[in-house]
Amino acid sequence: MRQIVVNSIDGILAALFAILIIMVHLDAFWVWVKAIKAKDPLPSAEAPFEESTAAQEHLARPHGPRSASAQRAPRRAAPHR
Repeated sequence: MRQIVVNSIDGILAALFAILIIMVHLDAFWVWVKAIKAKDPLPSAEAPFEESTAAQEHLARPHGPRSASAQRAPRRAAPHR
């Protein structure tokens, strides 16, 4: 009985994912059709570029527990015995 329920759930989920994949492909096909028929480029949803100096300063600084030790001089390797 348990195997029947598990198989039913697996089948339902597989069908759901298959339907979602078909929907994504149909939507992509529709966008391609619009892009081919359009005389002008399709509008983009991407935001325009804005340079941020605060983000660059934040990314340039080291972070984490090793950041203080990374700023020190590197250690010499231990001699082999």
